[in-house]
Amino acid sequence: MHCKWRLYLYIDCLNHDGHSLVTTKPVLLLLNTPESLMPDALTYMYIFMGGLIAVAAYFTPFSILRALGDSKTPLIFLVFCSLLNIVLDLLFVVVLKTGVAGAAFATVLSETIAAILCIIYAFVKVNKS
Repeated sequence: MHCKWRLYLYIDCLNHDGHSLVTTKPVLLLLNTPESLMPDALTYMYIFMGGLIAVAAYFTPFSILRALGDSKTPLIFLVFCSLLNIVLDLLFVVVLKTGVAGAAFATVLSETIAAILCIIYAFVKVNKS
């Protein structure tokens, strides 16, 4: 059963990434993104969408914890992720001078770290129950 879910997740991620690559520019055009900002907007969106697996991994244990009646811990992880994102944005953009790509990497990295920590916490909490 786990193999089926794992395969489904991989196929879904590939499907989503494929759609993202095709639809990102048309969506930005529909949003009237100025042509001068289009290269940076596309860079940010491609990097961010490439990291959406981290977002899914981030919100799944949040939902599990909330379903178990723990709404405080997901909030703590959310605050941690937001603060970490701010620190990483400053590091990548101001210190390392990576621009928009650095901001996108900072977002994906902070969500990945928060996802890993939340998954570990959820497994420990569920196994104790």
